[in-house]
Amino acid sequence: MTNNTADNPAVLLERRCGIAYVTLNQPENRNTLSRHLATELREVLNRLHEDDTLKAAVLTGAGQDFSLGGSYDDFAEGMSREKEESLAYSRDLARLLEDIILGIVAAPIPFIAAINGQAAGAGMSLALACDLRVAEPRTKLNIAYGMIGASTDGGMSWFLPRYAGFSAATELLYTQPVLRAARAQELSLVHRVSEPGELNACAEQLAEQIAGSASHTVRAAKSMLAARYVVELEEHMHAEHEFFARGVLTEDFRNAVHAMQRGEIPAFD
Repeated sequence: MTNNTADNPAVLLERRCGIAYVTLNQPENRNTLSRHLATELREVLNRLHEDDTLKAAVLTGAGQDFSLGGSYDDFAEGMSREKEESLAYSRDLARLLEDIILGIVAAPIPFIAAINGQAAGAGMSLALACDLRVAEPRTKLNIAYGMIGASTDGGMSWFLPRYAGFSAATELLYTQPVLRAARAQELSLVHRVSEPGELNACAEQLAEQIAGSASHTVRAAKSMLAARYVVELEEHMHAEHEFFARGVLTEDFRNAVHAMQRGEIPAFD
């Protein structure tokens, strides 16, 4: 487990020229959304909501990956408890993830996800919650829930039909492939694919282009685009996360998490 301090926060925040740069900062854990990192991320998002000097934000991950999603240690902690306590623990984690996703969607400024390496599970949901997504050729979007016998969370099943279309989303959610950047762009899950090694520059250029507009123009556009969806997304995530919480009680999920902790590939009967 990583011990983050004030000198080594789990989430980095830099403000520069009207742009907030938010970096998930646990590369040794491949930026899994542990309770600790997620709590810090929620706090950072709350601070950004209160900053009326900002026009855009860029979200990325330190190291080789954007985020590999939920923490197996957190899952194992929940599974170690009695049934009702396990459900309560899983619902608590789900509420934390909901706060983060809604914190991005309902933010007064556009968020750009600079997706380095892999975005898997809830990490992919985190990227999909952003207004714009930039990838590089090596980027992988991995739905991943089927690997551990879980259902989706973080609004994944809400975002995919709206971005890729219902027909494509149906296939994606049933087969759960790993999507390379080019295919993700074809499905409208990624807006731009940078040249190799130019991901951050591409995202920053896009953020600067947005920041060059009048603040009222940007904030009004974000508000109007998000307004019709926020309540619907919140209600959808409540239902989605209840499925996820109950899935933690299944033997398939339990066995899969333990296998992943051992570095093995789960198998289902």
